Amino acid sequence: VCSDWPKTKRGQPPGAQSAIFMPLLACAYGEPIEGHFTAEQLEVAQQWWTAALPEWPNWVDALRRAGVGSERLARLFSESCNSSGKAHPNPLIHKAKGRGTVPHLKGTIQTQLLGLDQTVSYQLDACVHCLYLASSSSGNKSSNS
Repeated sequence: VCSDWPKTKRGQPPGAQSAIFMPLLACAYGEPIEGHFTAEQLEVAQQWWTAALPEWPNWVDALRRAGVGSERLARLFSESCNSSGKAHPNPLIHKAKGRGTVPHLKGTIQTQLLGLDQTVSYQLDACVHCLYLASSSSGNKSSNS
């Protein structure tokens, strides 16, 4: 599942998995971001991610209850958009060009925001690691055949 997603030099998932974390934060934010994504693109992304990770809507709701969809995230997204050394935005849907992007936040900020609800943080971390484990296992099987 994650064979084309970023890995560390050792082949493990990175600590902050922006390909998943940034779209989740955008869905928790729940408002279009001008120049990045529309309300319609956000709805399509919500449906796509729910199909990929069925806990997605529960994570979105939990993060909203924890305050992620707040003024703080609006400020962080705005700062990211206006930063002179800004990182490349993440696709709203992984590897889907033209479906919207999310302003990139530093990995430490991503994990801090997701950590506002520890259950989401733990479940998401376990899910990402399982996806990578399944990816590396299927890669090993094909190379051993």
